Order: sequence, then structure tokens, then C-alpha cells
Amino acid sequence: ELLAAQEKKWQVLQMPPVYSLANPVHGSEQQLIDAGQALLDQGADVIMLDCLGFHQRHRDILQQALDVPVLLSNVLIARLASELLV
Repeated sequence: ELLAAQEKKWQVLQMPPVYSLANPVHGSEQQLIDAGQALLDQGADVIMLDCLGFHQRHRDILQQALDVPVLLSNVLIARLASELLV
């Protein structure tokens, strides 16, 4: 169900993204890293954490463990909004 919603949300992209699931509230750090590694194994070169439950701590864990750029969707939107308000 979650994957279907993500696929629908991102269908406008020319190059379809790859997906993996990790629970930001109840999941372990290792489950997060495993999900990130699954994305890299599918060809991802950047990871987008697209859930409000993910925080800077999750981003830092993935960047440190996998040495890959990690983006937080909530931070991107906040920065975009701050630019529009200037």
C-alpha cells in the first residue's frame, strides 16, 4: 500500500525512482541502513527520506553508514518555503 502511493506520487519523473521501506518510529538503525543499502543495490545514487517521521538523525545515520547523499523531504520543503518568504 505504501509503495503504491509512492509510485503514484513520483510517476511524473522521467526516470522512475527505486523504493525501500523503513519505519522511522519503530524501526532500528540497522533496518534503516538495510533499507538504504537496498536502494543502492537497485542503482540509487542519492536517498530521499520522504516521510515526516524521518529526522536529521536518520539522515546522519545513513550518510555515515553508506557514504551517500541523503535528503530529507521536510527540510527541502522548509528551505524552499523560506526562500519564497524573503
